Amino acid sequence: MFDRTKFGVARGALLLTCLALFVIAVSARKFALLSRGTQRPPTVTNKTRSLRVTNIRQLPDGDFEITFVNESDKDIYAYTIVSAQSPTRSSMTVLPGPEPLAAGVSTSERIAAVDLITTTPTKVYRSTEVTLSALYLEGGTVEGDARDAEPLQRRMSGMKEQAILALDALRRATASYEPDTATLLSALDSEAAELSAKAHLGATSKQQEDGRAMVNERLSSEIKALRTANDKSNLDVKRRLAELTRYYERLATKL
Repeated sequence: MFDRTKFGVARGALLLTCLALFVIAVSARKFALLSRGTQRPPTVTNKTRSLRVTNIRQLPDGDFEITFVNESDKDIYAYTIVSAQSPTRSSMTVLPGPEPLAAGVSTSERIAAVDLITTTPTKVYRSTEVTLSALYLEGGTVEGDARDAEPLQRRMSGMKEQAILALDALRRATASYEPDTATLLSALDSEAAELSAKAHLGATSKQQEDGRAMVNERLSSEIKALRTANDKSNLDVKRRLAELTRYYERLATKL
């Protein structure tokens, strides 16, 4: 027999649960919006030796900007910034760009105000600390918290492995006597796709596989951009391939 009393209790409990989740979601959103007002910048904990923090400030949009300088005698190819430690740990790994962070050079990173906020079903947390947790130097040296330094080293190792394969493919394309640039780029695109398909083979960690995938994705996007540009204009394909070759040569030899 259908028990209306039990059904009513269950429905009431469900409605209360949904209402509680709605209130928490609204509170978290409101807190995130309020965080974009004037706030005291979070403190910065530096667990590396080669980076020195020179400034942290709030930007007009409410986010924060942290500035630091490379004080080592080697280039820095990646670093990890932790924006929250609890209730869950939140971090991001940054590759400075086409060029590594050279010795004596400063750079800045934006820390979104919302990245300092984490929520649980019952509470909203705002982190008051940002941590420069780990970095990867030219030659494979890492510094910082082992929780981030070791995964970073595995990721960069995967990038180096894949950069060597990408470099071989680019050198073959650069040295090719194929007169039709469209055919040349199509063949290179196919080779890049094959590298992507095999990237997981032999990987001993997710970070290593992710590092390989990062190189593959960049190479594929660069080749596709070349193919598009070549279709629209009289592009100096060999010159552009030589530029790409130099980039991957640096990754293959310096990481």
